Amino acid sequence: MLKGLFKPKWQHKDAQVRRQALSALTAQDQLNVLLDIAKSDLEKDIRIAALNKIESVKPLQSLLNESESPEQWAEIATRIADIEPDNIDALAIQFEKRAANWEEDATKIIKKFSNTSLAESILLNSNNEQNLLDVALSAKAINLRLAAVEKINTSETLQALIKQSSHKQVIQAAKARLNKRRLAEKVSAENKRQAAQICEALKALSKGPKQHVSATEYLAKIELNQKRWLALETEDAAECLKQYQSFLDECQAHVNSLEAAIKQAEREKEAHQSQSLVCEQLQHIADEFSTQTLESVDSQAEALSLLEKTWRSTCGIAEPTPAMKGKHDALIDSISLTLKAWQDFNELSEKFESLVDKVDSLDSQKDTLADETKSENIKQDNNRALSIFESKNRWLEEWRRLLSELNWPTNKNL
Repeated sequence: MLKGLFKPKWQHKDAQVRRQALSALTAQDQLNVLLDIAKSDLEKDIRIAALNKIESVKPLQSLLNESESPEQWAEIATRIADIEPDNIDALAIQFEKRAANWEEDATKIIKKFSNTSLAESILLNSNNEQNLLDVALSAKAINLRLAAVEKINTSETLQALIKQSSHKQVIQAAKARLNKRRLAEKVSAENKRQAAQICEALKALSKGPKQHVSATEYLAKIELNQKRWLALETEDAAECLKQYQSFLDECQAHVNSLEAAIKQAEREKEAHQSQSLVCEQLQHIADEFSTQTLESVDSQAEALSLLEKTWRSTCGIAEPTPAMKGKHDALIDSISLTLKAWQDFNELSEKFESLVDKVDSLDSQKDTLADETKSENIKQDNNRALSIFESKNRWLEEWRRLLSELNWPTNKNL
């Protein structure tokens, strides 16, 4: 009984006496007393006042770990957050661990935090739609309500919030969030549709290339579907990921077996390009012949030899298209005809020069004959004239034979 008479005032039955006693306490001299009041006083305002006198986080953290009720934990955690805001994220993680063992609804606990930053941080770690809805509807701090709205991820919950809330700012935020969610759901549905479409495409490709599809085209189709897949949101494509990877592996097996064919296709493409270039160069040579200003065709003959060597080499790699082969053959025929004429001309030029000399001789004899026909020996002169004209005829025959042998091409041949 005597012991009860000498209790300190901070333990008095009258709350007002305890409040007065608390005002005289300091953390420097009575830290343990303040911790005891913060832990066990029945009045919330007295507990809060005791906590506010403590400026060190370390004793508060120990008190937090010993807390038994959600309300007590919230009061102590709020004071720690006020002293050191950098501890807020760590406190939110501690809350998640402790809340699992509390019978009281986590929503009611969150609404008890006077430090809205701590409450928001806890909300960021929460995925319970009902809890978020309750906070958005009834939390005292508007910032806490709006933070809860931003955490809601289902259209159903947002619609319920818009219907039940009477706070204009909360309703506006919920509507904006709902529109954003609907757009996200639409994009997600489209991503899922495309993911399924890509899997179907790879499923068909996993059976190998069709007979009319080249190895290069087959590989291009696979790469296209890979790029389309990488452009999708990973979360939306998760449902088809196993199928996608399985079909892609099967496609890769076909690609590996087609490497030789792909390389050959590349070589054939290069060969066809070379064949096209050869035809362009042949056309250039033919155009040079048509100018009729050439004094020699030695360089053209050498170029033709090199081009034909290249053509034969490319034909060993890839068969030219009918159109390309037809163009090549026509150009070769035209150029060869002209070259042969030049070669024949070089060989027959001496004979032509000889005939030209004979023409001068025959013309001279003809002039002499004309003068001699005035003489008296008419018969003898006639015989000589006949001989000269026979020589002229033989010359013309030889000239025509040489021309026929030369066979010089006309512009139509070119």
